Amino acid sequence: ACRLGLAVVGTILGGLRSYAPRSGKAWVCRACGQTSWVIADTTFNWQQDVMHVDAFPTFSDGFYLAGYPMLAIGLGMLVKDRAHSRRDLGPLLDSATVTAGLCLLSWVLLARPTIASLHHSPGAAAVAAAYPAMDILLVGALVRLLSTPGGRSPAFRMLLAALTLLITADT
Repeated sequence: ACRLGLAVVGTILGGLRSYAPRSGKAWVCRACGQTSWVIADTTFNWQQDVMHVDAFPTFSDGFYLAGYPMLAIGLGMLVKDRAHSRRDLGPLLDSATVTAGLCLLSWVLLARPTIASLHHSPGAAAVAAAYPAMDILLVGALVRLLSTPGGRSPAFRMLLAALTLLITADT
């Protein structure tokens, strides 16, 4: 898994170098988010396989959670690059509606029961509740990207597929 994550980072950076897209900073943010997850996977595997630590949360969770905002910022930058008219509130309202609905569902189905089950450890409860919140952040950014007018290049479709798979796996 760590090698695959590193391959993704290398592919993003290689694409930046080869194609020099106008939204280069967005892709750098995405590479940073992916790098954070590679560090998290590496440290998590080390803790599990070498140190035989079976605790929650661990410092790996900090790297996992730090990756989400970097990915969302990268998506936001892609939206900004695609948006032609800043007065079009439709895509923003679509994203806000989906995000609000998912927040409610996430709270009722995931966060509240998780917090209740970890009542003895407020830190663990906060970290466990942060994961669905970060997924919702990505879904909101993805809906915003999808609802913003612009071309649907192969790179766009691959990004959409990757984010869909990520969110599905996390769910």
